[in-house]
Amino acid sequence: MGKYGAGASMKSVLETEMKEIQAVLQKYDMSDEDKKIIINAYKEVAYQWCSSNANACACEKQITAAIGLEKQMKYINISSPEFNNAVYIKMKETYPWFDDEDDD
Repeated sequence: MGKYGAGASMKSVLETEMKEIQAVLQKYDMSDEDKKIIINAYKEVAYQWCSSNANACACEKQITAAIGLEKQMKYINISSPEFNNAVYIKMKETYPWFDDEDDD
């Protein structure tokens, strides 16, 4: 996964994916109710991600304000094996398709 470059904002990614979903839905003879279910399912996933991200960003901001960026970076070294392993474990726990080899 990960078809967007590092510079893409999550908001623009979410909006682009929604446009792709809507374009595909227009190709099929589905009821408006079924289309709405699919759109709302995508919006719910996006909302949950945005909510988690907002909370993580707020925590990071508060920690930085409390202890300073230098100390924070000392404790949260994103290039450390421990950090990367923690990310790997959490992704494996939460992303249902983490081990899928068939992703396009």
